[in-house]
Amino acid sequence: MRHGAQELALRTVVMGVTADGTRFALLPTMHIEQVRIERTAWQATMDTFRDLPEVFKVLTAVLTGATALLAAFWAFRKALRKPRDDPGKKP
Repeated sequence: MRHGAQELALRTVVMGVTADGTRFALLPTMHIEQVRIERTAWQATMDTFRDLPEVFKVLTAVLTGATALLAAFWAFRKALRKPRDDPGKKP
């Protein structure tokens, strides 16, 4: 999706109905108006991401997963290295 000024076209047709239920077009109309479309930063980022080739999407997913795995590993390692309280030691 592009941001900025866009054309919005609306086409309507007024329909008539006869006594036997037959429908027919009476008056077709067309209305064109300029509208401004604003995108959030998130929408712009997602649009850019959707335009990337599949290889980059896979690479991004792999790197994100590897980073999360590494962060979990370091957090687990840190939790194991916490000093334990010595029961024989007086406070």
